[in-house]
Amino acid sequence: MTDRPSHSDARTVETLPHDPSGSGTTWIFVAATVIGLLTVLLVGTTVAVTRSGPEEPSKASAPAATATPTTAEPTSAEGSTNIECDQTFIVEIARSTTASADAGVEKAAADERGAKFLDATASCSTYESEGVRRVAYLGPFDTLAAACEARVRAGDLTAVPRQMDANQVGPNYCICRKSAEGRPVLQAGAGTGGDVATLLAIGDLQRMLKALGFFKPKIVGDPYGPRTIEAVQAFQSDQGLFASGVVDQPTWTALRRGEDEKGNSFC
Repeated sequence: MTDRPSHSDARTVETLPHDPSGSGTTWIFVAATVIGLLTVLLVGTTVAVTRSGPEEPSKASAPAATATPTTAEPTSAEGSTNIECDQTFIVEIARSTTASADAGVEKAAADERGAKFLDATASCSTYESEGVRRVAYLGPFDTLAAACEARVRAGDLTAVPRQMDANQVGPNYCICRKSAEGRPVLQAGAGTGGDVATLLAIGDLQRMLKALGFFKPKIVGDPYGPRTIEAVQAFQSDQGLFASGVVDQPTWTALRRGEDEKGNSFC
């Protein structure tokens, strides 16, 4: 009698039954193929994304390029002879403050023997605060005395000396020379004989009185007449001087100490 195996001898791991038809192997092959195709698709997609790179920002989101401002250097007017701030003096015979008057100044320089014109934008900044564009001038001269002598020789009764100094505001006056020479005593009738030096001194007197608020008329080189005498008397009274209307040395001295409305000293 054959003994039957006990329950404890039974297998604890189940095994697949044998498939004589081979269908199990077929399913395994199909599954492997599907997995392979999915892997290829996934890898291809990854490569495509990597090659295309990250998404570029739209042009609208990119900051606009800001142009760097450039400051053009001023160019000199054709034919101008410009002067640096070298402390020299010139005799100004004409000036322009508008483009339409530039040609007139250039012509004045051409008509005056030995004169030139400068372009204020390319010269010493002494004219900058006055908005001057062109200046017809004689010089330059090393001293104020030399400029005053040249002005007398030229005989231009509206000409004024000017120093090429960045701090210079307004004209220079020939009575500001250290010596008393050139400070004539002016009284009624002075200059009626046409003496150029006297008429130029009267013009300087009128400019100083105008800057002080005592003289209103236009300065054209008139002889010493009633309107100038009245202005001198007003100035003399203001300074505590005898209001004679005669411009003597004490009156010239008081004028030399004067300042224009902006606080610029005359001398």
